[in-house]
Amino acid sequence: MHDKNMIDELATLLRNVAKKAGGPGVAIRFGWLRDVLDGSEILARRVLIAAGYVPYRDGEWHHGNGLQKLARLTYPEAMADTMTDILDDHETS
Repeated sequence: MHDKNMIDELATLLRNVAKKAGGPGVAIRFGWLRDVLDGSEILARRVLIAAGYVPYRDGEWHHGNGLQKLARLTYPEAMADTMTDILDDHETS
């Protein structure tokens, strides 16, 4: 089972990107997030839903209109590192 606090922390990162995107919204590739979250499709879905994203098409989830890609709003590698740190923190607690 995935810890609710961990899901909330991960979802906050995605909500912050959505806020930065504003009206045009943001699109995130499901496969990217799944891979970042240790290959867990269940955790990726729970985080996306908690962050207010909805499934779209071609493996994307959107917040708002989904017109902007993640890489235009943040550094995906840095976000992935932060998410990995969150996962590690919750595994050791």
